[in-house]
Amino acid sequence: MRLANACGINVAQTELLAIKQQNILLVRRFDRDELNQSLAYLSLASVCSVRNSSDASYLDFADELQRRGCQEQLTELFKRMLFNVLVSNKDDHLLNHGIIYVNHKWSLSPAFDLVAGEGQSKEHSLTIGAFGKLGTLGNVLSKASAFNLSAENALLIVKNMLNTMRGWQPILRNAGISEHTIKSVNWAILHDDIFKDAEFLKEF
Repeated sequence: MRLANACGINVAQTELLAIKQQNILLVRRFDRDELNQSLAYLSLASVCSVRNSSDASYLDFADELQRRGCQEQLTELFKRMLFNVLVSNKDDHLLNHGIIYVNHKWSLSPAFDLVAGEGQSKEHSLTIGAFGKLGTLGNVLSKASAFNLSAENALLIVKNMLNTMRGWQPILRNAGISEHTIKSVNWAILHDDIFKDAEFLKEF
């Protein structure tokens, strides 16, 4: 979550506590107002009226955001999709995305449940682009126009996030993450397969 925040993504507020030699992650609920009243929330399953992740895509989510007047948040959605690819978070299913009703309008909820290397599949839960659920930068960039991004602007976002992600280990250390945990996700973050259809970005 801290790494996503460093990449400019709006994430749920978190706090890491050390209790009896164990780290406990606290996540503040974002579906409550200042009076602790419930705010309306819809998961992507409800937004797209589907039950299975195989029936939905990030592109569908982008369409639904536009339909609800949230065009200004398409770039944020693109960044979340990109981040999930860069950290191999393949557990990006329907219930791990949503929208929330605040100040008389719908908007993307803060991002949550972002875990590097999560998910048993070789592919992501949601379709990403022209090459289906494949977690590669070429696939991320293939449908940039669906997020109202030009090819140039989408590429700039990718390069900027890569610049941040190159320093992922210090970011996690500063957040209090143990060396054991850092080593356990080393395989998942910026691994070679991500670049296989965009080799020019590997050395960027």
